Amino acid sequence: STLLTFLVLNADRLIFGKLIPIGLLGIYNIALALATMPSMVMLKLSNSILFPIYSRFHREGADMLPLYRNARMPTLVLGGWATAGLLAGGQVGIQIMYDPRYWEAGWILQVIAAGYWFGEGLECSNGGALIAFGHTRLVAAVSLVKVLAMAVLIPVGWHFWGFPGAMAGFVASDVLRYIVSVMAVLRFGLDARRQDAAMTLRVFVSAAVAWAAAKLLGTMGFANVYLHAAVIAVVVTAFWVPLGRDLWRRYKGTGHVFFAEDT
Repeated sequence: STLLTFLVLNADRLIFGKLIPIGLLGIYNIALALATMPSMVMLKLSNSILFPIYSRFHREGADMLPLYRNARMPTLVLGGWATAGLLAGGQVGIQIMYDPRYWEAGWILQVIAAGYWFGEGLECSNGGALIAFGHTRLVAAVSLVKVLAMAVLIPVGWHFWGFPGAMAGFVASDVLRYIVSVMAVLRFGLDARRQDAAMTLRVFVSAAVAWAAAKLLGTMGFANVYLHAAVIAVVVTAFWVPLGRDLWRRYKGTGHVFFAEDT
């Protein structure tokens, strides 16, 4: 499982290192480092908070389904907000931080962020639940799916459509990892597909609206990237504030956001 986790986090660079020029690989690594930040935070929270919660209540024989859905909600809100920001403002952020030689990292960042929302962001709470239930082999199997998918889909995408096709193969491997993890937790009565669909819709809608708002400013003659970044941040945050406010109200009403009524 440890070996497969290492490969999940690094196999893409090993594969791309054989396919693309070294300069493009450097740009890819810049995009990767930025795009994975939300999912890495979600993974850290899952390992340090969700896994102990799942383990404790599983040992006590509690009803895991409402706990599972509620416990992962704060992580999904935080990660969804950050992912939407990257999807909408990835190119603007790269233009602010780097000179024009590295601006191609913008769209790459956006594509990676979309894939990692599925393969790391949504999947991490599933993996935490499986480990809490003692099924580490299933966690390894889920990781193996992504490693094998990357090994096949990235070269196939490269062969037919070049680097954009390879990136599409990378995203597809994350989606496959998420699908397999959902199938795994469904075996134990944990079904959050509607919750995942609602959060994913909010991620992509908020990102699309924020991106469109920034584009509209550009067509009106306001080409300042800092202004675009500010607008994107405000619009994306406006979509996610209601969920954060609801979590805060639940916390004040129950004393613990994880154990409020099922949503």
